[in-house]
Amino acid sequence: MPAAGNGQELVGKWCKVTNFQRQRRQHLTLGVLRANANGTYTYAYEGSMSVQAGSTASQSGDAGRWSYNGSQLVAQSRSGRTANYNLVKRNHPKNKGDPMICLNDACYVRSSTSRLGDSDYRIERAWLSVVTLQ
Repeated sequence: MPAAGNGQELVGKWCKVTNFQRQRRQHLTLGVLRANANGTYTYAYEGSMSVQAGSTASQSGDAGRWSYNGSQLVAQSRSGRTANYNLVKRNHPKNKGDPMICLNDACYVRSSTSRLGDSDYRIERAWLSVVTLQ
């Protein structure tokens, strides 16, 4: 469990959205990381690619325990895997008041459910159904 002053500022929902469009191709990804105050986390990912000939989509997720030591986030997955991420805290470059964390250069912005709306709910609901089946 993260101790007070040792990662409590990381508790919450963090999102990363990537949307790349070029000519007749579109690549969209959405990652949602939820760090809970009790030291557990869930992560959900959804990606899709569309081209003129068709499209493809994928989903994945993870859950486990997390800890923070001031410069690294350690994620211990329920699958037994442990991952260490260099963590940098900063503000969003365009929306200066929005907190952002970067894990090994992949940056996530603190989620506001009112901003993400249905897409945020959809990916978490889909991921939860995957976790339930395991």
